[in-house]
Amino acid sequence: YAANGVGPAFEFDGETITPVITGENADRPIRVVAHKDHLFLFYVDGRILHSAVYKPLNFEVVQGALLAGIGDEITDVAQTATGELTILGRNKVAVLYGTNSQNWNLVTLTDESGATPWTTQLLGAPLYLDKIGIRSLDTTQAYGNFVLGTKTQLVQRHFLNKRLGNIPAVGSLRI
Repeated sequence: YAANGVGPAFEFDGETITPVITGENADRPIRVVAHKDHLFLFYVDGRILHSAVYKPLNFEVVQGALLAGIGDEITDVAQTATGELTILGRNKVAVLYGTNSQNWNLVTLTDESGATPWTTQLLGAPLYLDKIGIRSLDTTQAYGNFVLGTKTQLVQRHFLNKRLGNIPAVGSLRI
């Protein structure tokens, strides 16, 4: 499954490309993730759409599909090592807990910091670039199960100079 932000998501079985038809207006997802036996589609306007369980091409609500949102521009998505789905916006970080549309719980961790597109990597915990540097979403025993931390205090000036010089990040690479 793949998405390109200019048309519907699509399925490739090795020979044939089949569009994923959801029935949504402006059906141009920017990310696609298989999570908890659902196909999730993420849109730049903050919408999150997932298929019925075990039916990646079925987006009928009566079959278990769901449309939700985070209220911010979605920039990245990452599954955590503990099985949750982290949804990163331009100015927001949210985590989806649960296993299906009957018990999903979408929790906002912060609405003061978010991820730069295409910079999230999973290195034990999700790492991503935000406005001040590289942040981590480490697990904790505290309420919410996650804590945000900055990993680049020693090179903070470098990230600030790039941002002030309008030099954007274009991606990240895990080595």
